Amino acid sequence: MLNRNVVSSVALLVLFTGCDIPSGGVGKVLLPEPESRGALVMKENCSSCHAAPSPGVHTAEEWPNVIYRMQEHRRMTGYTLIAPEELEPLLDYLQRHSKG
Repeated sequence: MLNRNVVSSVALLVLFTGCDIPSGGVGKVLLPEPESRGALVMKENCSSCHAAPSPGVHTAEEWPNVIYRMQEHRRMTGYTLIAPEELEPLLDYLQRHSKG
């Protein structure tokens, strides 16, 4: 029983590491500029599979690859792709509020 609790605790710790969760509570990331076009695109699209991540979980250099991987995941799982005209405001938003 103790091992199961330890494993569960470690799994939760790993899950939430780097999520930049402010006082909004577990699972509720408060996004910077929440009404900006980039934040709205992120909430509309990223939240269809998982909670919208904090832009600070990746560096500005990492975000283009993350977006590419997520678009490929959306394509492979049958989700609608993020429209090309929405990718630029999304990337701009993520890079402006990125880690570092």
